[in-house]
Formats: sequence, C-alpha cells, structure tokens
Amino acid sequence: MSKLKREIITNNFIWGVLLVSNNFYAYRYFIVPTEQQMTMNQLFISDKRELLVNFFELLKTQKKAEGSYWSKNYILYLTKELANGLFLCKFAKQKNITIYEPGSSDIEDTPENTYPFIYIVVDLNSQILFFQEKQSIFPNRATSKNSFCQLINSFIEDYDYLVTIDEITYEQNFWKELDSHESIYELELTMKSPNLFGSLVEAEELLKEINKTYNNTETTLKVKNDKGKLRVVRDKIQSFIKYISAGGGKWVLGVTGKGSKRVVKIKSTHSVRTVQLHVIDDNLDLQLVINEITVIDEIIKNVNDGTTRGKNHDENQN
Repeated sequence: MSKLKREIITNNFIWGVLLVSNNFYAYRYFIVPTEQQMTMNQLFISDKRELLVNFFELLKTQKKAEGSYWSKNYILYLTKELANGLFLCKFAKQKNITIYEPGSSDIEDTPENTYPFIYIVVDLNSQILFFQEKQSIFPNRATSKNSFCQLINSFIEDYDYLVTIDEITYEQNFWKELDSHESIYELELTMKSPNLFGSLVEAEELLKEINKTYNNTETTLKVKNDKGKLRVVRDKIQSFIKYISAGGGKWVLGVTGKGSKRVVKIKSTHSVRTVQLHVIDDNLDLQLVINEITVIDEIIKNVNDGTTRGKNHDENQN
C-alpha cells in the first residue's frame, strides 16, 4: 500500500470517528392502557411492566425486531445486555440510495437499501431511555423516538397496552423561563398517570385521585390570563414541574418578552436532557451509564443504586 493511500485511509477513519456523536437524548417511557375499561387481554397481565421485560426476553432469543413508520423500515437489534434490565441496542433506519457503476456503454444506476443506525440504551428498572444523537440519520429527534415507540407497540398492542415516551428535561429551565419574561399568558401542564414514582412527590397523590375517578392515562391542567397577568406560585406547582422534568409529562408556557406583544409558546420538549456516553466497538462504560441514570432521575434517587446490576455485571460481560 502506498504512503499516500495509507494516509487517506487513516484520515478517513479519524474523520469517521469524529463524526460519531457521544450525545444521547434522555427519555422516560410509560405503559398505558388503550381502553378506559379493563379488557380481557389486560386481565392476563398481572404487571404491565412485564410487557417490556417479555419483549426484551424475546429479543435476546431472536436478536432483532422489525417494524415500519411512515413507510420506512426500522430494525432494533439487541447488541448487549449490560446488566440486569439494562440493554445496549442498535436502532437502524432504512435509507434508499443509488449506486452508480460503470456499464458496458454508460454509467448504470442501481437502487439499494442501506440501514444506518444509532445506539439506544434501555433501562427497564427506571424506564429510562438514552437515544444517540445522529442528525445524518434522524435530523428530527422526534422521529427516532416515535419510530422506536411504534416498533415496540406493534409487539404489545395485542394486550391492549401502548408505550408512550416523553422527554426528560431540565427542571431549572422552567423557572428560568418564568423569571425571564415580563408577561405570562398561559401555563399548561400535561402529566402521565401516576404510579411511576411511588408517591414520592405531592403531584403523584393528586394524579392518583384523578385516575381513580376517571381511569385516565394522562391529566392536563391549563390556566390562562388574557392580559398576561398570570400568577404562577412556585410552591403550588413545584411538585408538578419535578414530575414532568423527570419524564412524567410536558409543560408549555405562553409568554411575551420585553418590547414584544406577540405571545410565543415555550415548551419543555425544547430542553431535553443530554448525556455523554462513549460507545466504542459496541462497548460502553457500565458505571458511567448507571451514574448518568442516577443523576438524571431527580425524583427517585435510590432507584439505581447499582446493587442488582453490580451483581450481574461480570456475568453479562462474559
């Protein structure tokens, strides 16, 4: 191999490594019933969380699951079980390309499918997901979330349950936005049904009462003031903002800034949390992942103490 060719290959390799993003978006999933009344299919499920456990048990055997979203095919591969209930996956998206090759009398084009992928970390214990940021594959991060959700739901919808996924966000961003705008016109809080956080926040108690009465899957609280004089008292809504920021829903603020009369809506989904995870040859630091999950879960500080995972870590690496 010539020196020039070797340098070109080396430079291309280095450039390719630099293009691999270490940023991962953080989400939390919920499992909600599709029907308001209990169905026969749901009666066979003693714990709805087992639906995802069973799905990944099946994935261990079959190695991959396929689905479609907006006429594109997607494939989920179980790359590695990092520890008990903690998985590293590859999520591939169909991409149509054209190969141009020299023919006998002209250049010939051949359509082909390729499947570029992102890494996804799935934690069944805390219901947390990390999606790798890779804009060359998913320019809109909502597409990666929604297509993954659609694939999972195609496997569990027969039990009359669906998975929903919400962004884990920065709690302080809500208060920062609230303090930085002169006029507040609207506040909307949408929260998933309770039982994820085990009554560790005040919001959980109210949501349980509402759920007991209406059997709803989510609750929306909306308050408005047409004059921009909405009064938002921190002590009254702090538990709701904590609930939402931990992945339990969404918030929307309708505000105007200095010198402007136009009402704009600022959404919690605009400030999704990101973590730094370094994946090299399908390997990543288990302790780093556990640490990130522990830090990111602001409501249940002891959910990822590593006791169970540490016990299974060595055997899963073999």
